[in-house]
Amino acid sequence: MKRSMLWISISFALLLIIAAIIIFTTRGEKGVAELPFETIEIAEIPGTGFEYQGLDPNLVIITGKGGIQQLGNTISTTSQSMLETLDFNKYLALVVFQGFKGTTLYGVEVQRITRLRNIVNIYAHFTERDPSIGAGDIVTSPYHIVKIPRQGLKGNIEFILYANGEEAIRQTYTLP
Repeated sequence: MKRSMLWISISFALLLIIAAIIIFTTRGEKGVAELPFETIEIAEIPGTGFEYQGLDPNLVIITGKGGIQQLGNTISTTSQSMLETLDFNKYLALVVFQGFKGTTLYGVEVQRITRLRNIVNIYAHFTERDPSIGAGDIVTSPYHIVKIPRQGLKGNIEFILYANGEEAIRQTYTLP
């Protein structure tokens, strides 16, 4: 009798643990939506002679033509032209900068963008130069510019950039 009670207690405890694991592992993903994005440009240098000078990664959200001017010449003239023609009523643009680098063979690539309510997560891969491989003597400032649909993005939106799985930047932006 004591053994069967012990067995029932252990079985019940195991069921509770399994249920808790299922609830907590799926709870975070419920409601997460993949946001489609399209690359405007991915480059190691803008070709303008004016690179993004920050040493740390940066995320710039562009919601209108005024945001393009704020970038100055840190992106190529081709990208500037493409952004000038972007329909900001339907899209917004995200620019992910890796940071100023003293040599070549660095890179940044946005791989995935998700949304959960008012949080937009941007997952990027930052390529670091392999020190065993010779690099060019020119300075670089890798960036990736993407456009995403604006649909449903209104009010205070928190944008979080993850670089190689680690949170790099968190900023809140108010979208009209």
